[in-house]
Amino acid sequence: MLIRHREATPEVDPSAFVAPTAALIGRVQVDARARILYGAVLDSEGSSVRIGESSIVSENAVLRATAAGEVEAPLLLSDHVFVGPHATLLGCTVEACSFIATGATVLQGAVIERGGVVAVGALVHARTVIPGDFFVPPNAIAIGHPVTLYGPHDGKTLIEAIRSLEFSKTAFGVEVASRDRASIYHDVTEVRSEEYQAHFEDVVLTEVAAMRADPREQPDESLEPPPAASLSCGMVPAGIGTRLGGPCSCPATLRRDRRGLHSRVNTGTSAAPANRAGT
Repeated sequence: MLIRHREATPEVDPSAFVAPTAALIGRVQVDARARILYGAVLDSEGSSVRIGESSIVSENAVLRATAAGEVEAPLLLSDHVFVGPHATLLGCTVEACSFIATGATVLQGAVIERGGVVAVGALVHARTVIPGDFFVPPNAIAIGHPVTLYGPHDGKTLIEAIRSLEFSKTAFGVEVASRDRASIYHDVTEVRSEEYQAHFEDVVLTEVAAMRADPREQPDESLEPPPAASLSCGMVPAGIGTRLGGPCSCPATLRRDRRGLHSRVNTGTSAAPANRAGT
């Protein structure tokens, strides 16, 4: 699904594949032969997302650019990067030929240099730099530049390392000095609530977002939505310039068919069928 956000429209190279259940939102660029699989979310928010040539974004991964006040944190994947299922990448940079495994997390301002590996369940914290060919082990927590690895049970040492990153300021623009956690997280949610308010104006551009793996193939017209129908409420089929928002006010009941397109349900008396020949 391609969605216009903040007046920005996703751009997908014809040789790339975007699964029908993936969501590309706003200023998203997908380069040649990239593959965006089912359930993945690429969201530019107030910045931008770029997926390099032949990069793979696996099922249910979340790649989101962010902005802390006036400071943008774009999401940049270079060429030939693999992002595993359920990975989360927020406002970071991943250089070419790197591997982000299943369930890994890379936070705002972090950089994975060429050939870096973030193993299953590992966390690369904000503003951390992973050197080229460096391996972050499963479930490890990588912090700093130069990087130091911590385990989940490192206790006070880990807490101090995270505090030194000023994560709330980096990710949300929220100052934390001499404040209790409740007040900090109050401000964090207020920041994101204001940022996400822009989604009220999102417009679905197409629900048939799958790109053919081989651009030489002829298009299958049966997969394309039909021309916009003129309903009494002025609606058009979902996915053709449809704004997300409230329910239809049309007096006729509407339903969505198996392709997700609005169709009219006749709630009155059906017209008599045409006479068959010879009857």
